[in-house]
Amino acid sequence: GNRAMMLLEGKGGAYIRDTGGFAKWDTSAPTAVLEAYGGTMSKLPPFLDDASLVGYTHLKSEKNLDFVPGQSTLTLSNIADKAAFVKGSEITTTDVSSVKAYSCMQGLVAVDKAHSRRDSVQS
Repeated sequence: GNRAMMLLEGKGGAYIRDTGGFAKWDTSAPTAVLEAYGGTMSKLPPFLDDASLVGYTHLKSEKNLDFVPGQSTLTLSNIADKAAFVKGSEITTTDVSSVKAYSCMQGLVAVDKAHSRRDSVQS
């Protein structure tokens, strides 16, 4: 929330969180506020690939709608069965049922209004 507010206050143009492992409710309010003022909070991998601003899916579901097989590392905060977590391990999963339905798995990029259009992000 604080980092999103800094974007709105003009104290930065973008914020990147390069890890997943946070819940969608952690980003719901900042996303709503940023979008109300013309900014966006989007998934990091598409942004890194070609500057695409693809938002997370905030729909109620029994499975994680943003899960990409083979691109998700299990962490204590996103694994569905905490008893299966092995501290210090880096396990990449292909099974959507192994992660919580509400976890943000791919990191994020938040950009202010001035940088939220694709052509301005690439320049």
